[in-house]
Amino acid sequence: MSPARRASASSRTGWIGVSSTASPYRRTPEFDVTSPDSIAVIGSVIQTMLAIAIVTVVAVLIGFRSTTGPIEWVAAGGLLVLTAVAISWLSVALGMAAKSVETASNLPMFLILLPFLSSGFVPTNSMPDGLSWFAEQQRFTPLIETVRGLLGGTAIGNSGVLAVGWCIGISVVGYVWARRLYDRNPAS
Repeated sequence: MSPARRASASSRTGWIGVSSTASPYRRTPEFDVTSPDSIAVIGSVIQTMLAIAIVTVVAVLIGFRSTTGPIEWVAAGGLLVLTAVAISWLSVALGMAAKSVETASNLPMFLILLPFLSSGFVPTNSMPDGLSWFAEQQRFTPLIETVRGLLGGTAIGNSGVLAVGWCIGISVVGYVWARRLYDRNPAS
């Protein structure tokens, strides 16, 4: 089979590196980095990282001093990248599920409110019971506690594992949901 024909066959089957004589154990799922949803996520993550870099520089200029080393800074940065990827994939899926431009721009708005209902401003044990329970369960609290612990030099407990787990889980759900919506109607 010629390379052009194999590429055509692999694009129809959704797998790369597959030919009629290839072993089924050597198949790798196709990830098209040029698809519109992948480009949107990559662009969003780059914008988010630039914004975080600007905020970090301003914070250092006005007096923020971390008591931790470069490993903790890299870990915090990695967690923020994971968060940006998760929120971006979820937002792409929400946008693709929307029926109109207005709906697409407003569906991810609940994500803006979640940090306010977390431990970002006050400890969860000082909140009313219902709000405290919600704040302890939602995904931004472990993220905030982990970044705060990494950059502030305090213990993070199991918050790091929870934050990474939430980010990976939301990324996978958002990616699968967006790909299914895109594959169902690629022209939209």
